[in-house]
Amino acid sequence: MEKSNARNHHYISQVEQRLNAIDRSVIQHNQRIYKFKIVDAENKLVALTDINGVKIEKNLAARDLYALRMLEGGGQQNLEAAFHQYENDIGLVTQSLLQKLQNPSEVDIKSEFLKLYLLKLMNSFRNPYSIRNTLNSLQALKGVLPGNQALANQFLKMDEGQRTQASRICEQYEVTEEEYNDWLKAMCLLILQPLDHGLNFLETLVKELMENTSLVKDFTVFSYDVDLADGGVLLCDRGIVLGNVDNNIRMEFFNLDSHNFVSFMFINYQAQQIVPVPSRALDAMKRYAEKTRVFNPRNDLVMLETYNSHCVWQAAEHVYCSRSTAHGINVS
Repeated sequence: MEKSNARNHHYISQVEQRLNAIDRSVIQHNQRIYKFKIVDAENKLVALTDINGVKIEKNLAARDLYALRMLEGGGQQNLEAAFHQYENDIGLVTQSLLQKLQNPSEVDIKSEFLKLYLLKLMNSFRNPYSIRNTLNSLQALKGVLPGNQALANQFLKMDEGQRTQASRICEQYEVTEEEYNDWLKAMCLLILQPLDHGLNFLETLVKELMENTSLVKDFTVFSYDVDLADGGVLLCDRGIVLGNVDNNIRMEFFNLDSHNFVSFMFINYQAQQIVPVPSRALDAMKRYAEKTRVFNPRNDLVMLETYNSHCVWQAAEHVYCSRSTAHGINVS
């Protein structure tokens, strides 16, 4: 792993934040986003922290967050370069998806949804506010040593090396040093360890989920007109919003940009208990599950309020927006 001098580590990429900028036309260095502090989540009350917004280049970032080892003489080994390979794609994938949705019957957009889900899922795993949730989701990786010798050596150096940021990070995100260390190792295994078929663990996880014929898969992009007066799509500081209503119904929401958000729904139709499927209908459901359905409703304000509300309820500290107001949310 090469030496890096990058110390401002974004856990929600600048690319994603810029898709929610107050004014996307200004130069990137000056782009800002409105930041709201959660005041009363239950009553959906937030407070605008700065009437001019905050600068994106240092927002949703923590110093040395992904540092694996501090090097003598300055610099560090970290995961920034590995994450950056994915971050570069998020803007292009989002733009391609939204463009193809204009003529969904004429194009294949499955690849965009697969890549988009992979990118968004990675962001949820690497979010420091969700360290314990990530460790719980990836508990099968605890104690696993990489088969890649170079990465295995890196693991040993992590245990022996100096990471002066550890106590500060642990205090800020309320985790133990063991949990922080395990999380960094899980991130390494997730994206740096190649498996037998050439994909890494994260790519394999998403591929298997998407190809699982026991799951009904519904993907919906909720879109809102630019000139819609009562709009405002939030970006949650956790990077993911959960809408699960049953252990066998997985529903996740992600911000796409200032006018769109997406929901990914995976339903285990045999195990879910919301609408039991009679045995005579299982064959039909299996055929139904072999297809991926894509929907793109416009200006659905009920869903926008639902999404924004969940952003506030589930946020660790803040939510963000391209507007100084957000539909269904009380701003003080």
